[in-house]
Amino acid sequence: MRNEAKFEAVWSEAEAKAREAHTAAAPEPMLVAGRNEVFAVPDGPCGFGSVVFPGTSAFGKWALRTGRAKRNYPKGVYVGTNSYSATGRYSQSLARADAAAHAFANVLRLAGFEARPESRMD
Repeated sequence: MRNEAKFEAVWSEAEAKAREAHTAAAPEPMLVAGRNEVFAVPDGPCGFGSVVFPGTSAFGKWALRTGRAKRNYPKGVYVGTNSYSATGRYSQSLARADAAAHAFANVLRLAGFEARPESRMD
């Protein structure tokens, strides 16, 4: 049970740091030109962020078992970071998701777990 408590504490800290980074990110607004109009997208380009870590580790198995992570193909497990806004609502901002992924992964690495942030434009 010691691992369970450690995993829970690390996960909670990672979520808190991801939420802070998501909120603090300053996306560069994007201008989109349509047929007869130009409009701004305040949160910049759309995209996804995630943190990938080994699914065979005790931490990865715990994250899967507790429903906190999903299987990543071809290997490992992942947690998406688009929903770490201050309101808990899903965000399409690539910059915010990327910032949250880096913050989340950093907490996991500082706790001794292998983790890498990933992001991609939609």
